[in-house]
Amino acid sequence: MKKNLFYSWLMFAAILFTANIQAQMTVGGKKAPEPFSVLELLNKGGLRLPQMTTAQRDAFAVKNTDKGNGLTIYNSDTKCVEYWNASRWISMCDGTSQTTISPQPCVSVAADGTGCNQKFDITDPDCLNGPFNISIVAGSEYATLDADNTNGTFKINFNVNESVNIRTVLVRVTSTCTNLYKDFLFSQNGVDCSSMPYAVPSITASGTTLCTGGSVYLSVPANTANLDKLIWARNGIEVARGVNYYVATQKGKYNISMGAVGCNTNAANEKNITESGTVAPTAILALASNDGVLCGTNSVTLSASVTTGSVVWFHNGVEEKSGSTVSISGDSSVGEWFAAVKSGSCYSNQSNTIQVKKGAGSGQITIVDADILVNGKPLNTFTSFCAGGSLDLSVANKQNGITYAWYNGNDAITVNPYIVPSSQTTMSLRMIATDNTGAKCPAEAHVLEKKHYNRKYSRTAKHYG
Repeated sequence: MKKNLFYSWLMFAAILFTANIQAQMTVGGKKAPEPFSVLELLNKGGLRLPQMTTAQRDAFAVKNTDKGNGLTIYNSDTKCVEYWNASRWISMCDGTSQTTISPQPCVSVAADGTGCNQKFDITDPDCLNGPFNISIVAGSEYATLDADNTNGTFKINFNVNESVNIRTVLVRVTSTCTNLYKDFLFSQNGVDCSSMPYAVPSITASGTTLCTGGSVYLSVPANTANLDKLIWARNGIEVARGVNYYVATQKGKYNISMGAVGCNTNAANEKNITESGTVAPTAILALASNDGVLCGTNSVTLSASVTTGSVVWFHNGVEEKSGSTVSISGDSSVGEWFAAVKSGSCYSNQSNTIQVKKGAGSGQITIVDADILVNGKPLNTFTSFCAGGSLDLSVANKQNGITYAWYNGNDAITVNPYIVPSSQTTMSLRMIATDNTGAKCPAEAHVLEKKHYNRKYSRTAKHYG
């Protein structure tokens, strides 16, 4: 009786075992497998394939049998996963063809681009006579190809690497006989920072919040030593070099390097600029009197007009002054100026740039307001203009050797009469007199930011057009 009971239990266990090995399975958890899964691995970690060298793989008894199709290993020589496709091993790293190149791809090419000057010959046993399609599929910004698709040869020309990062270039060779391809990886070293012992200046930022449609202004001192070696980078990618300021219009992490990207950086300099949903003020037009020329002890007036916020002025990229109208003088004021509108922590995009220069003249041209005429009336009597109206621009009692030029803001007026643009809501009408010999500095007459009206001339209101 006991013997019969034992055999009964043994038969029941065999039935359970048979059913189990034919069912779906999960390993590492109690979750039921998906309907389409035979085996699911739930443990944290990866699936480790059999590790074989190329010699061990080639000695493996898989050839001449279709039962090995799909067999997968990890080749420890090539560092690639490979599978058997009934006729040969296919690498999942670099394509599906049997193409080889001679010599082997260059690795550790010098940062200056030298060290990979040889010609590479292509061989594919499935496409002995070619032709081939040879191209760079990744890293085309780092190198160029001289390819002979017909004869199956190519040369690769590396650009200079001006960063500390290793660069890689992937060359793909596609055999036209089979449409199969093989990829070949080339690499180039980064620069050696020890050869670039440059001092790193500190970055000044107008803020770290980028308002919609606005800018953040980053700068270092204009007199920074070795400024030509300074590189601005956003998220580690070069965006500008050789300048002491950068106007950021995108979020990201900004920093500077000296000599090469990644060299001589200061972590404390990094500015992490984030976006804000607040709308930035609208950019403005900046004007400079006397054509931006500082003459003797005379000053230049910088002006801009806003309806909201305040005007701030940047000198060589560094925020220096504020106000709708500012006066600058002296040699220290020479350089590049632009304006922006500040509202709270938001800055607008920058205005046009004004180059302030030091004049060589010994004095300034004299102009008489009554001689600067618009439609026969002195320019300084105008308080507004009629949109679409016609302006006759003239100068009475002109002086010999002096050029008189009219401007709408900073835009030269080249026709007379001049039609007031209907697209503008205000207009700054300017006349600049320039000495053709340079003996005297320019002089200017103007009316700034006068409103437009869509009506005819009114003598009492001084609307002209």
